[in-house]
Amino acid sequence: MNIERSNILELIGTGKNKYHSCVITSYSIDLAFFEQLILPRLRGAGITNINLFVDASMLEKYLASHLGDSLKKFNANYSITPVSISGGAFHPKMLFLAGKDKGYLSIGSGNITSSGLLYNDEIWSSFFTSKERLDAQPIFKSAWQYIQSLSSHSLGINVTKINWIAQHSQWISDLKNHQDSSTFIKDVEYSMFYTQSSKSLYSEVISTLSRKPKSIKIIAPYYNRSGAFLQKLIDDLAPEEIHCVVDTSNGILPVDFTSSICQFSDWKDVINNENSKSIQRLHAKIIQIEYNEETVFILGSANATLEAYGISNRAFKNDEAVVILSIKKPKDFIKELGIQIPKNGSLDIKNIINAESENQEITEGLLKIKHVELSDGVVQVSLDKEFNSKCVLKTFDSNNGLLENIDVTVNSKTIQTPLKVTESIFKIALYDASSQERISTFGLVQNVNALKKSNPDERLARLQSFEHLDIFSSLNYELVLDFLDQEQVFKDSSTSQAPLLVSNENVEDEGEVISENEYNKNASLSLDERVTSDNITSMVEEFLDVLKIRENPEELSDNAEELATEAGDDGMDEEISLKHTQSFINASEGQRIARKIEKTIKAVTTLIDSRRINKVSQDTKSLNALFVGFHILLHFWDEVYVEELSQVKVHYKQLDELHKLERKFGLKRLESQINSSNYEVSYYVDYALLNTFILFVENSNKAFKLVDTPSEPITFRHSIISNKYIQDYTSKNWLLDFIDLGLSQIMISLKSSEFTVDEAQKLKLIILSNQLINKLVWNNKFSYWKELVLLNVYNTFNLSSLHIEHKDLPDKLLDWSFCNDYLKFEKGLIEASIKGTEVNAQLVNSIVYSKVMGFGMIRKVLKDAKLEFYSPILNRDLKEDDGGVYKEVYISKKVKIF
Repeated sequence: MNIERSNILELIGTGKNKYHSCVITSYSIDLAFFEQLILPRLRGAGITNINLFVDASMLEKYLASHLGDSLKKFNANYSITPVSISGGAFHPKMLFLAGKDKGYLSIGSGNITSSGLLYNDEIWSSFFTSKERLDAQPIFKSAWQYIQSLSSHSLGINVTKINWIAQHSQWISDLKNHQDSSTFIKDVEYSMFYTQSSKSLYSEVISTLSRKPKSIKIIAPYYNRSGAFLQKLIDDLAPEEIHCVVDTSNGILPVDFTSSICQFSDWKDVINNENSKSIQRLHAKIIQIEYNEETVFILGSANATLEAYGISNRAFKNDEAVVILSIKKPKDFIKELGIQIPKNGSLDIKNIINAESENQEITEGLLKIKHVELSDGVVQVSLDKEFNSKCVLKTFDSNNGLLENIDVTVNSKTIQTPLKVTESIFKIALYDASSQERISTFGLVQNVNALKKSNPDERLARLQSFEHLDIFSSLNYELVLDFLDQEQVFKDSSTSQAPLLVSNENVEDEGEVISENEYNKNASLSLDERVTSDNITSMVEEFLDVLKIRENPEELSDNAEELATEAGDDGMDEEISLKHTQSFINASEGQRIARKIEKTIKAVTTLIDSRRINKVSQDTKSLNALFVGFHILLHFWDEVYVEELSQVKVHYKQLDELHKLERKFGLKRLESQINSSNYEVSYYVDYALLNTFILFVENSNKAFKLVDTPSEPITFRHSIISNKYIQDYTSKNWLLDFIDLGLSQIMISLKSSEFTVDEAQKLKLIILSNQLINKLVWNNKFSYWKELVLLNVYNTFNLSSLHIEHKDLPDKLLDWSFCNDYLKFEKGLIEASIKGTEVNAQLVNSIVYSKVMGFGMIRKVLKDAKLEFYSPILNRDLKEDDGGVYKEVYISKKVKIF
């Protein structure tokens, strides 16, 4: 056992692969101090999954009183769970770090504040474990059991984050195999105890001790004013003497207590002179029980009070955590700490004025907010009890600035409402609708999307390592393609199904599909699997998002794929003008990248289409996968690779040997062999292989012979994205599949309300779709399909509501002529100036509009105004032929022609 004066933060160390998760418990907290001093230390040790548990009353006190400039920028990537203890305080101080195969644990007396970690005199007991050091694992087992018990106070994403710890640290799961609750390190036995619902620290620790110790020494800042805890020790243990060290400047002293065997000393008088200059305040909690042949040393968060040790017959008790050191011989741990307690205490505490109580009760009458989550623009508030009233939900930023007032009606324990302003949200509270007085505690907002990124999954760490790559480098981009393939990012394990009821009502003018089938919605992956899988897809999408529209259009480059690229979380410096100089890569690299791109786009398409086939609903993972596909295609659309070939003519004797030669050197036959005689073939050969090829032919025992001199290198440029020509609907073209089975299915899902997207996502979908669809080369006879897809994109994503005419978007982003045609048509629908046309045979090949089925083309007019209808966004479970025709569709007797 080593005893030394140091800051526990220094014991964490550094090293990106050391730890990945941590749990911190504290009575009080200062978020500004945490983010400025502690968070960088945790990040420096590789920790991404950070979980804080703090007393609910003290968190409310902080949120209600913190200065606007004390927290410049709230980092929403760590979770905070407020813990409310009925009749007591949540008071443990613990730091638990977990890595893949190692752990660090500190249990002590300091809060997560500047006082607790810098200025107060505190005490901690720290432990390490690894593959090579297993002796402390019983302590880690107790600590982990305590953390699991704390999870009952967590909700939503905060529960998931605790579960991640053991998932990524097998050694934690293995702790259950340890039968011992204590461990011996050298000759000292260590054990950890914490408050449990049915047991108090007093019953677990003090009541197990032998009676009649020689001495009990107590160091603590807080005592019961009456000295009730001291009297309880005297009654139960009957010590010969008790010596208490108190802090006369800051603590609460037992000024009403009188005992002939109890004496007192002031903290400033017992520390050695070497340390006295730096002492600001006593906050350490120590009890040392000394026997003739044994010493028991208790340290941790528990003060010398009945509330801390939870005497069994009292209704109030705190949540505490302590470490017990026991040795079978006399040993003065306190003296080894540099604390000199005199044999006779000289302090008279009777006339000392007590400081205020450490415990701060939560404001009476306020409704308690247990948890607040923000996910995809929707805030969900969990209350501690049912509440029925109309009130106002107010949101604030970290500077205490009011963001929104939202009228809500509460009739349960949960409030859920969309927000307009989410970027800088920090806290929320409920206010009376009439008086505007606050009726709830403040709730700290937990950003689900940000917290998902704290998952310690190694795949996320690998993806995050790409953030500093040059996104315009094709070879660097290839690393991302490899990641998508190796990690099977687009593999979907959704198997379970939940039914989605679809209305069967026939509504004229809104359309009805005959032979309608039900299909399923809301696949149910396990939460942990969904969080990791969905989050990887989301992070890839963010990483590749090269089309974020910036406010100043002059910053946009001429190349559409480069527009508004962000150089990190805070964006690109405005003075930097982004230029993309196209670089050429060689043939082998280009062909390799081309294969990977095709494989990736097919994987995206398969992800989305397989959900349709298996009747599983689409969600944000499908949407982000689609975005990834768009980004990759648009980035590489104009990229080329260079191939340098030499033209050679080979005379051969045996055809099977010639085939072997072709395969060995990858020879490409010229399309025209008009200049080749019998037993001669003209080829292109890779110029880099020409000398090797010539040498091979010369040493072929006359099996082959070069005719004429090989040509000088001929340069060919090939597009990395191939198959850009779309012949018709039946074309076996993976780019058409991406649009027809990917984009179109997302539109179908959005129209059927399987999931929703915000305005920014709608605009991005319109821009990306418009670019890709217009870049493809369409057969003139099939160009109507291009128009149908674009019209349904504009309609599904509500182009008119985005007011793009006011966004100053560059011409290259949209086909403005076609957009304006659509907007003019939609305006006519709204103003009822577009009249319906009677269904007749002359409407064949006309594009018509239905509120339910969107835009489609009439292929054939059937009886009773039914139609064979071409449309990219009709339910694909309907009967169809190879041309994508949906039969027996009824719109109305009159249709609106585009």
